[in-house]
Amino acid sequence: MPAPNLLLRRLCRPLAAAALLVTFGAASADDDVAAWVAQHPSGSIRTAEAADEALRGAEAQRQQIEARYYAEQNECYDRFFVSRCLAQAAERHRIDSQSIRPIEIEANTWKRRAKVEERDRNLEEQRQSNEKEARQRAAQQRQRDADTAAKVERNARAAAEAEANARAHEGAADRRVAEHAARLREKQAEEAANADLRAQRIREFEEKKRASEARQRELAANRAEKEKRRAEKDGTAPAATPKP
Repeated sequence: MPAPNLLLRRLCRPLAAAALLVTFGAASADDDVAAWVAQHPSGSIRTAEAADEALRGAEAQRQQIEARYYAEQNECYDRFFVSRCLAQAAERHRIDSQSIRPIEIEANTWKRRAKVEERDRNLEEQRQSNEKEARQRAAQQRQRDADTAAKVERNARAAAEAEANARAHEGAADRRVAEHAARLREKQAEEAANADLRAQRIREFEEKKRASEARQRELAANRAEKEKRRAEKDGTAPAATPKP
């Protein structure tokens, strides 16, 4: 007669197996796995969402396969050919697990490729952004250099104009001073010439005056002499000689 513990274990195994079959719905596990695999043919994963969905489905299928394998193992211990039953269960477990593996590999491969592509895309975007920023910085630097050069040129031109204006003003001032000095010299020369002319005229007037006085004296002397001779001739006293 079997030991009580062994008998209890044998009684509990069918109950545990039945519970697992009910929990995971594994009464037709082979068909379920095959149907799920058929829904994911090679090349059907093209998006990250499809890859994630496939990996979640594969995990669920693996849980179902493991539950069924555990239940079948428990059933095998109640059968006459235990080893054969366990071998068949293990083979079904291996086949179902291998049928899921390509889908997992494809999903993981796609996700890795998607990550690589995303990384490359991010790197390319970063490279383009860096190049754009570099072009902008270069353009800004060229603009700053151009503005600085233009400012330097404006300052130089303004300084040259200011110097030219200063020289022009200095020249104009010098010309005004020279013109004033020239006018002053002309005026002084004119005044000197006028003074000489006045002096000449005064000298001429004095000479004419002296000549006129001399002529008057000479005429008076001549009249006096005539009067004297007339008086002597007539025997009368001579008239007084008028003063010149």
